[in-house]
Amino acid sequence: MSAPGAAWTHITYRETVMTELDNYIERFDVVVRHLAEVARIIPEDKQMFKPSEDSLPWLYLVSHTATHRTVCMKFFEGDKDHGFPSVYRAPENQPANGAEAAQKIVDTWEDLKTYLKEKPDDFVQQVVDPPWGPPERIMDNLWWLFEEGVHHRGQAIVYCRMNGVKPPVVWGT
Repeated sequence: MSAPGAAWTHITYRETVMTELDNYIERFDVVVRHLAEVARIIPEDKQMFKPSEDSLPWLYLVSHTATHRTVCMKFFEGDKDHGFPSVYRAPENQPANGAEAAQKIVDTWEDLKTYLKEKPDDFVQQVVDPPWGPPERIMDNLWWLFEEGVHHRGQAIVYCRMNGVKPPVVWGT
């Protein structure tokens, strides 16, 4: 802890000034934790609940973000066999229950963090040409994953409320 009046510095995995990647990891950690919490509290009889025919079932809604992280790591490495978009519908990528979904959410996040931390500092500045949009920096793809996680966290919380399940606290009390 800093002495009163001293400048406070983030402690990061690189033990330097906070980078854009550090900021991303810090912020996405929170979103991933919330998604995993929602997955753990999905009642067994509501796992396949969806508010409309076109919606993803509750269980798949929270877990497909994990599949996307795996696809992105493959894509970042230049693997043309990343499976986008059919990998999302593959039966082997669908969790059997909320606990399995929560574990997959956490495990793929830990895998992505480890993957990124092992790369040189300039890795996230490389421009890639993803199959889902225009060329952009890897860091921009990562921020898109963050936005997707926030979006699906919100959807999952709405699913909780629609089913009388108290969602995890996201902000405040």
